[in-house]
Amino acid sequence: IVQHPETVGSGPQLFQTFTVHRSSVTKIMLSEKHLVSVCADNNHVRTWTVTRFRGMISTQPGSTPLASFKILSIEEADSHGSYSSGNDIGPFGERDDQQVFIQKVVPITNKLFVRLSSTGRRICEIQAVDCTTITCFTVRECEGSSRMGSRPRRYLFTGQSNGSIQMWDLTTAMDMVTKTEEKDVGGPTEEELLKLLDQCDLSTSRCATPNISPATSVVHQSRLRDSNS
Repeated sequence: IVQHPETVGSGPQLFQTFTVHRSSVTKIMLSEKHLVSVCADNNHVRTWTVTRFRGMISTQPGSTPLASFKILSIEEADSHGSYSSGNDIGPFGERDDQQVFIQKVVPITNKLFVRLSSTGRRICEIQAVDCTTITCFTVRECEGSSRMGSRPRRYLFTGQSNGSIQMWDLTTAMDMVTKTEEKDVGGPTEEELLKLLDQCDLSTSRCATPNISPATSVVHQSRLRDSNS
């Protein structure tokens, strides 16, 4: 809890309530300009613009809805616990900068979609240069040049099934997408989705019952409730 001059002497109190999802909320991110929440319904994302005055969230004018989209991610029913931690969708990035979601549609794929967390707009697509399966990923910022005015650069690291790590420059991609006025594209199109699903053998035991919900903890809790009832 941050103490501001306007709140001296007062205790914590409910500031605002947002009723935005019909399923359990699994992620919340508050940046300088946006409130982003994700629920257990196929990674449904709702975003709001946040107005601030002297760093504090202002209710005049209040927060307004910005976007609604999904980060579809199909998991194997019997995936290892490390799969979720190594394939977390995000959002990634600093609080005062644009944050991104990383979308891996099917478990066995060499392709990722990078999307803005605020609107769901597609920034770029990443495809492994050696066509190997991407087994995990993360986004990190690294200090740039020591020259005055240089800013940290954002990189996407992907772990590959052959034991290698590939490094991708997201800063350049984000700069390019903010300058273009082309029609916004979000997640995979219907054609792209069919191609991705074609790579995943849903008939085998390895991927027999894909679990579309990424919130394995929520699923686990519901199973516990069923067993106790």
